[in-house]
Amino acid sequence: MSKLIPLLNHTLTKEQILDAYNTLNIDSVVNTPDEIKKLWANVPVRDTSLSKFLKPIFSWIKNVGDREDYVLVQGDFGATYLVVRFAMKHCLIPIYSTTKRIAKEEILDSGEVKLNHIFLHMGFRMYGV
Repeated sequence: MSKLIPLLNHTLTKEQILDAYNTLNIDSVVNTPDEIKKLWANVPVRDTSLSKFLKPIFSWIKNVGDREDYVLVQGDFGATYLVVRFAMKHCLIPIYSTTKRIAKEEILDSGEVKLNHIFLHMGFRMYGV
C-alpha cells in the first residue's frame, strides 16, 4: 500500500482524503510539518533559482516517502515543477487535484465587483500523463 504526501497551500478537504483512499488505494496520509507548510507557502518571488530554497522540502519528501508513494503537489509553478521532477527521479508518483470551479459575482454598492470562487474536488491526475 502507498501513502499520500501532501504539499499544498491549503488543508486537504474531506473529499480529497476520501478520494485518495478510494481511488489511489493509499493506507495513510502523511502529516505535513508546520515548517514545511510555511516554506511552501512562502516561495521567494525574486530568487532566480529555487533549488537551495527547496532543499528542506526535498529532504522531507525523501525521508517520509517510499517508492510509489503519491506526492500531491500544487503551488508556485516553478517550485511545483521542481518537486514533480524530484518525485519522478525518486520513483514517487506526483499528482494534482482536478477541480470544478464555480464563480459567484456580486456587485457591491460602491460599484466594485466581488468575485468568489468555490472549488469542488473532482479527482486526481498524475503529472506528465
